[in-house]
Amino acid sequence: MKCTIIGATGYTGIELIRLLESHPSFEIICLMSDSMAGESMHDVFPFMNKKTYSSLSSFSVEHLMETDTDMVFLATPSGISKHYLEQLQNWSGYVIDLSGDLRLPAEAYATWYDKEPIDAQLQQRATYGLPEWNRQAVTASK
Repeated sequence: MKCTIIGATGYTGIELIRLLESHPSFEIICLMSDSMAGESMHDVFPFMNKKTYSSLSSFSVEHLMETDTDMVFLATPSGISKHYLEQLQNWSGYVIDLSGDLRLPAEAYATWYDKEPIDAQLQQRATYGLPEWNRQAVTASK
């Protein structure tokens, strides 16, 4: 599966790159970082010299379409992912959000994160992906 990582330069993004590089079913085809767009991943993180990646790019749905991405990982901080999720509502691929933006009901999210929660309709469309608790819904989700 061809995937893109948004937020590739943060801790979660770097760990995700490490995990996906050794997974036989995934191919990282694009790394996105709005704050470091245009930079080389190897220049920013010299320890990541095992594999060649294209330069970091800014997020845009159009760019995802051009790269033929099947799956997007949001490795962004809580409160940031919701902005990307809003733009990805009509995109046809899979989206996996690693932040807390979809994890809690709106009231609990506002209390714990002290941030505005994601749109309720968008959250209702999402599947909480902890397979130990929600295996059937995760399997059926798109």
